[in-house]
Amino acid sequence: MFHLPTQKAHTTTWLLVVLAALVLYILSVPPMQFLTAKPHADSLKAPDWVLAYGKPYTWAQENTFLEDPLQAYSEWWWDVIY
Repeated sequence: MFHLPTQKAHTTTWLLVVLAALVLYILSVPPMQFLTAKPHADSLKAPDWVLAYGKPYTWAQENTFLEDPLQAYSEWWWDVIY
């Protein structure tokens, strides 16, 4: 006996969990990078672990159609923090 509606509900739940995690990741990268950067150094550079965490975000910003919205979001955080 298959419980197709239950299986669809589980699939939908997992899809929503993955999408929520992706959105939270995207929203977390710029503030983390700017908050951990050394503002009085010659150049603002976040710690290596933050740069590693942000690599997928940076890749998406440089290589996908999301370039403009991600850049605008990063610039908005820059204005908020500095």
